[in-house]
Amino acid sequence: MRVTGPKLVVLLLLGLASLAGQFSAAGGDDHGDSPLAATPIPTDGSLVQGCIDRPGDLDYFLFSGLAGRRYLIQTSHLTPEMDTIIYLFGPDGQTILAVDDNSGGGRASRLEWSCPASGTYFVMVRHAQATTGTGCYALSISAAQADDHGNDPLSATPISADGRPIPGYIEVPGDADFFLFAAEANWSYIIRTDRLTPEMDTVLTLYAPDGRTVLAEDDNSGGGRASRIAWSAPASGTYFVAVRHASSSGTGGYELVIERSGYADDYGNEPAAAATIPTDGTMINGRIEVPGDIDYFSFPARAEGEYTITTSNLSPEMDTVLTLYGTDGRTALAEDDNGGGGRASKIEWTCPASGTYFIAVRHARPQGTGSYSLAISAVLKLQEVGSFKTPGYALDVWVEGKFAYLVVGFFGLLVLDISDPTEPVQVGSYSTRDYARAITISGGYAYRADRGGGLVILDISDPRRPQEVAAFDTPGSAQEVALNGDYAYVADSQGGLQIVDVSNPRSPRGAGAWPTRGYAEGVYVSGRYAYLATGDAGLEIVDISEPTKPIGVSALDLPGEAHSVWVEGDYAYVASGYRGLQVVDVSEPAQPRVIGSQGTEGEAFGLFLAGSYLYLADYTAGIVALSLADPAAPRPVARLDTPGSAMNVFVAGDLAYVADREGGLRIIRLM
Repeated sequence: MRVTGPKLVVLLLLGLASLAGQFSAAGGDDHGDSPLAATPIPTDGSLVQGCIDRPGDLDYFLFSGLAGRRYLIQTSHLTPEMDTIIYLFGPDGQTILAVDDNSGGGRASRLEWSCPASGTYFVMVRHAQATTGTGCYALSISAAQADDHGNDPLSATPISADGRPIPGYIEVPGDADFFLFAAEANWSYIIRTDRLTPEMDTVLTLYAPDGRTVLAEDDNSGGGRASRIAWSAPASGTYFVAVRHASSSGTGGYELVIERSGYADDYGNEPAAAATIPTDGTMINGRIEVPGDIDYFSFPARAEGEYTITTSNLSPEMDTVLTLYGTDGRTALAEDDNGGGGRASKIEWTCPASGTYFIAVRHARPQGTGSYSLAISAVLKLQEVGSFKTPGYALDVWVEGKFAYLVVGFFGLLVLDISDPTEPVQVGSYSTRDYARAITISGGYAYRADRGGGLVILDISDPRRPQEVAAFDTPGSAQEVALNGDYAYVADSQGGLQIVDVSNPRSPRGAGAWPTRGYAEGVYVSGRYAYLATGDAGLEIVDISEPTKPIGVSALDLPGEAHSVWVEGDYAYVASGYRGLQVVDVSEPAQPRVIGSQGTEGEAFGLFLAGSYLYLADYTAGIVALSLADPAAPRPVARLDTPGSAMNVFVAGDLAYVADREGGLRIIRLM
């Protein structure tokens, strides 16, 4: 039988090993002649001396190889008679992985090899003249990084965002594997690591197209030691992902997966996912993120109500189309492309029946994208539906359930049943100590500012039989009262701000006070601050975080005479008499500033904010509704003159109740 190829090489080596074993039996051998007698050798490049002592001698060495590492195996420092050949064997000690004779230069040998799996490997050195040669040499094995993926954006490995995994390995401590992928604007992507080896703990870092700006980073959101980033691309381009080990000394394997999961949609694509939009003209910013995107909105509309639906602020590439749908979200009622001028759209519509309707915004071109603003404006109408003639001046009103509590100067408090707003009926009353000026209700008690009589507290658990349970005499003239927690805050004219502990309404006691610059006429409490309308001295802000020790924060001169104030968010709205409404930015209470104003036909006295409208009692000019679509610039949208002088207003549902001084109580439907 003729033997050729690798089998012949193995048989030859076994024969040499047998021959070398015979020589070894006769004398000492520096390194074993078989894998079982192999000499361990480090992989740090250290030189290990060896000699082929006799013809046919074989020197075996073993070393630990790590998956993914690259190794340099070479001989050097050969004696004149030496000519090496090196063999690399697998963990079984028999499978030849590589052989080299003279690649190390001259008669030296050299192998470069990447380890496929961690384990013990063997190297054998012999003389090139197998049966006659002898001599000495030095053997070294050096581990080098076999980097599967580049360490920076310039050498990044491309990866598709189609969910197909790419394996990677952190070969040495401090290694970083960089990848690049193409992302489309406004689409969402999930970037995650999977199938981690036991020693691996990944950290993912997402970089912008410049390869330097970090957009997101995650360690363990993928579960266990895996990582996960959910991200929406702000613009189309090439982005980079780096995978690192969480430990500076760690190594290990993983798989990286990037998949596109949908686009970052600002508004839903169907009626069921529609966003509610107010009908007061507030602008909602939207974007058609990808070709074919549709933005749905819903809005409440009342029968016979008139509505204007418009797009504006279109980006250069945008061209809107508006479609109005019925309450089923499917029946198209109206559509417009360019009725708003240029590429903007506009629909004017009268609602046939009360209900929730839908509006869809899309691009006029199937492949178009871009941004826009959408606004729906209802034509607000004010219609008086009922009234009640009072025996004295109606100065303030509060509505609680089916009862209206009306403050009537010298006649004190009247309680009206307003179950039928067209025919309010008086069902109770309570006289005054001095001159009833204003009222606030909380927890079954009515707190009445009674001018010279101070703060009067009434039990109204039975609205038909109000009963006085306590009174607190303030040093000035109580003009208005606000409740916050256990404290009543009284605008006390020349007495400034008076703070009364009403944790027990039947036993009020003084807690603190603050002397205002002007006569305190109105008070509004929001958060840790009390805002006071102080007549011709304007607006004053007091820190009441510690009610027993109020601290003045700021004062702001305003035109006219500040009668009342209402605070919403960063804005204080001040009714300033004949100078109308003043808008004050109070985002920094220590530095309030006037940012706008709105003149009125009469004298601005009382305020009430409901929904997106600010209702203003304008004295001889009746009541005015102002849209807060732009909170910094209230805009009058409706007005109704009342027969008397509107002092204050309270809004409950779709009704406004106006304390109309000599005109008594006027009940107005908001349409």
